[in-house]
Amino acid sequence: MGSRRRQVLGVHAEDPVLSWIGPIGLALAAGTALIVDVRTRYLPGTKTLAQLMVDGPTLLDLSPGRRGVATIASGAMTGDQLTHAVEILAGRWPALVVRSDGKLWPGPTVPYRAILPGFLGPGAASPSVWQPATGVSVPSLPGPVLPRLGRRPVMAMLEGKTPQARRWVDSWRGIWEMPWA
Repeated sequence: MGSRRRQVLGVHAEDPVLSWIGPIGLALAAGTALIVDVRTRYLPGTKTLAQLMVDGPTLLDLSPGRRGVATIASGAMTGDQLTHAVEILAGRWPALVVRSDGKLWPGPTVPYRAILPGFLGPGAASPSVWQPATGVSVPSLPGPVLPRLGRRPVMAMLEGKTPQARRWVDSWRGIWEMPWA
């Protein structure tokens, strides 16, 4: 991402698994990114974004220490406090991904939805990023459809590991360039 503009984008999914893996995919596609997790208010053994803002973040807290993906829980914040904190972080990080709860984050957000079989499939659909389940035919939908994702990469991400799903991660790159409201 070197010379590209700094980017901030939220990801919101109703599905609990997609709500975890979507922000990871978007962050991995950016190369170096911080995931601000609004859905998980606290992560064991780490400071929250709210605590950093109260304590006064150091330069080390505000910048990536290495290439890759980092995560911080939001802690107890209002929407205005979250927006202010994200603006500060965006000045130092090449990319920020907000794991949105659909309420607190007012910024641009990618809806991430599953394509499920039969009557569980999408009805009238709004533009979204679509994730087909294994073995499901992919209907014509508004928005990009990601490659199918097997069990191993999903389990790796849920365990905090980088998935061996290069095609899937690469497919998230274009999501950064799309106009999300």
